[in-house]
Amino acid sequence: MRYLISVLALVGLVVSSLALQVHYSTGTEPCSINERWDCGIVNHSTFAEIEHVPVAAIGIAGYADMPRGCIVGTGMLSQIHKTENITGFLEPWELKWGEYESGRYAWELSDLDLFKSPVKCTGRQGLFNVDLESSVVTGSQQHFLF
Repeated sequence: MRYLISVLALVGLVVSSLALQVHYSTGTEPCSINERWDCGIVNHSTFAEIEHVPVAAIGIAGYADMPRGCIVGTGMLSQIHKTENITGFLEPWELKWGEYESGRYAWELSDLDLFKSPVKCTGRQGLFNVDLESSVVTGSQQHFLF
């Protein structure tokens, strides 16, 4: 999973870099197909900047500085549901973004606590406990990581 996140962050970095190039270019854009399909129209509009900073530059900073090997918060694993038992209660967007085929499980988390800043941690696959004081994997904490 960490490789997938790293690959997606790299793809986001490349796309943001290309969008920044389009933002500052004055020629024909590589994505200019016709007058209706042209990424340059958006990249040169007022929607492409926040306080005079290109959104693409903000994207580059965000993808380049994405924390890896960190804990972002804690939570309690309160229930495990079979997916076939919960699909009738989910919103359409949840069904679109999740994998709810029969035979899978969904975790319900409670008591979520998001940290103000990520905590460095070398973890392992699956559920594990962490001593948050030293960020070393231990068996002493009662919170599961997400």
